[in-house]
Amino acid sequence: MRCVQVLLVAASAASFGACGSSTMPRPALDGAWLANLPGQTLLDLNLTVSGTSVSGTGILGSLTSTSTIALTVGGEFVAPDVTLSIAGGPGTMTFVGALGSSGLVGTLNGAGYSHTTVTFTRH
Repeated sequence: MRCVQVLLVAASAASFGACGSSTMPRPALDGAWLANLPGQTLLDLNLTVSGTSVSGTGILGSLTSTSTIALTVGGEFVAPDVTLSIAGGPGTMTFVGALGSSGLVGTLNGAGYSHTTVTFTRH
Protein backbone atom coordinates (compact mmCIF):
# COMPACT_ATOMS: atom_id res chain seq x y z
CA MET A 1 0.00 0.00 0.00
CA ARG A 2 2.83 2.40 0.86
CA CYS A 3 4.41 1.81 -2.57
CA VAL A 4 1.16 2.80 -4.33
CA GLN A 5 0.95 6.07 -2.34
CA VAL A 6 4.52 6.98 -3.27
CA LEU A 7 3.78 6.32 -6.96
CA LEU A 8 0.64 8.48 -6.84
CA VAL A 9 2.54 11.37 -5.25
CA ALA A 10 5.31 11.06 -7.85
CA ALA A 11 2.80 10.95 -10.71
CA SER A 12 1.00 14.03 -9.36
CA ALA A 13 4.25 15.96 -9.06
CA ALA A 14 5.21 15.04 -12.61
CA SER A 15 1.85 16.14 -13.98
CA PHE A 16 2.07 19.51 -12.21
CA GLY A 17 5.55 20.01 -13.64
CA ALA A 18 4.27 19.26 -17.14
CA CYS A 19 1.36 21.66 -16.71
CA GLY A 20 3.69 24.44 -15.66
CA SER A 21 5.79 24.19 -18.81
CA SER A 22 2.82 24.30 -21.16
CA THR A 23 1.30 27.36 -19.48
CA MET A 24 4.44 29.49 -19.38
CA PRO A 25 3.71 33.07 -20.46
CA ARG A 26 4.62 33.97 -24.00
CA PRO A 27 7.41 36.50 -24.50
CA ALA A 28 6.11 40.07 -24.35
CA LEU A 29 7.04 40.69 -28.01
CA ASP A 30 4.78 37.91 -29.38
CA GLY A 31 1.68 39.20 -31.12
CA ALA A 32 0.38 41.85 -33.48
CA TRP A 33 1.98 45.31 -33.68
CA LEU A 34 0.94 48.39 -35.67
CA ALA A 35 2.86 51.58 -36.51
CA ASN A 36 1.85 54.71 -38.42
CA LEU A 37 4.71 55.74 -40.68
CA PRO A 38 5.20 59.07 -42.47
CA GLY A 39 3.21 59.46 -45.69
CA GLN A 40 0.01 57.90 -44.31
CA THR A 41 1.61 54.46 -44.36
CA LEU A 42 0.80 51.64 -41.94
CA LEU A 43 3.21 48.90 -40.91
CA ASP A 44 1.39 45.91 -39.39
CA LEU A 45 3.55 43.07 -38.01
CA ASN A 46 2.69 39.72 -36.41
CA LEU A 47 5.72 38.52 -34.43
CA THR A 48 6.67 35.22 -32.80
CA VAL A 49 9.60 34.77 -30.44
CA SER A 50 11.51 31.52 -29.96
CA GLY A 51 14.44 31.90 -27.60
CA THR A 52 16.07 35.11 -28.82
CA SER A 53 14.96 34.66 -32.45
CA VAL A 54 12.06 36.64 -33.87
CA SER A 55 10.11 35.64 -36.97
CA GLY A 56 6.89 36.81 -38.46
CA THR A 57 4.90 38.31 -41.26
CA GLY A 58 3.54 41.73 -41.96
CA ILE A 59 1.72 44.07 -44.26
CA LEU A 60 2.73 47.50 -45.48
CA GLY A 61 -0.37 49.50 -46.37
CA SER A 62 -1.67 52.98 -46.89
CA LEU A 63 -4.45 55.02 -45.33
CA THR A 64 -5.34 56.31 -48.80
CA SER A 65 -5.32 53.04 -50.77
CA THR A 66 -6.50 49.45 -50.39
CA SER A 67 -3.33 47.96 -51.86
CA THR A 68 -0.93 46.22 -49.49
CA ILE A 69 2.53 44.68 -49.67
CA ALA A 70 3.31 41.38 -47.91
CA LEU A 71 6.36 41.37 -45.66
CA THR A 72 8.52 38.78 -43.91
CA VAL A 73 10.24 39.51 -40.61
CA GLY A 74 13.29 38.06 -38.91
CA GLY A 75 15.39 39.33 -36.07
CA GLU A 76 16.50 39.11 -32.48
CA PHE A 77 14.91 39.92 -29.11
CA VAL A 78 17.06 40.17 -26.00
CA ALA A 79 14.70 42.00 -23.65
CA PRO A 80 14.20 44.83 -23.92
CA ASP A 81 16.24 45.26 -27.13
CA VAL A 82 14.76 44.35 -30.51
CA THR A 83 16.35 44.23 -33.97
CA LEU A 84 14.11 43.37 -36.93
CA SER A 85 14.81 42.88 -40.62
CA ILE A 86 11.60 43.54 -42.54
CA ALA A 87 11.68 42.43 -46.19
CA GLY A 88 9.12 42.92 -48.92
CA GLY A 89 8.15 44.89 -52.01
CA PRO A 90 9.86 48.21 -51.29
CA GLY A 91 13.10 46.55 -50.16
CA THR A 92 14.51 45.64 -46.78
CA MET A 93 13.94 47.81 -43.73
CA THR A 94 15.78 47.51 -40.43
CA PHE A 95 14.11 48.38 -37.15
CA VAL A 96 16.27 48.82 -34.03
CA GLY A 97 14.52 49.62 -30.78
CA ALA A 98 13.32 48.49 -27.40
CA LEU A 99 10.16 47.10 -25.87
CA GLY A 100 8.82 49.35 -23.14
CA SER A 101 5.64 50.43 -21.43
CA SER A 102 4.65 52.66 -24.38
CA GLY A 103 5.14 49.86 -26.92
CA LEU A 104 7.94 49.02 -29.28
CA VAL A 105 9.93 52.21 -29.95
CA GLY A 106 12.94 52.67 -32.20
CA THR A 107 14.25 53.77 -35.58
CA LEU A 108 13.52 52.45 -39.05
CA ASN A 109 16.05 52.52 -41.89
CA GLY A 110 15.90 51.34 -45.50
CA ALA A 111 13.29 51.26 -48.29
CA GLY A 112 13.00 55.05 -48.24
CA TYR A 113 13.21 55.51 -44.46
CA SER A 114 16.27 57.03 -42.82
CA HIS A 115 16.52 57.19 -39.02
CA THR A 116 12.72 57.46 -38.85
CA THR A 117 11.39 57.23 -35.29
CA VAL A 118 8.67 54.58 -35.09
CA THR A 119 6.34 53.51 -32.29
CA PHE A 120 4.54 50.19 -32.63
CA THR A 121 1.51 49.60 -30.43
CA ARG A 122 -0.10 46.26 -29.70
CA HIS A 123 -3.38 45.51 -31.46
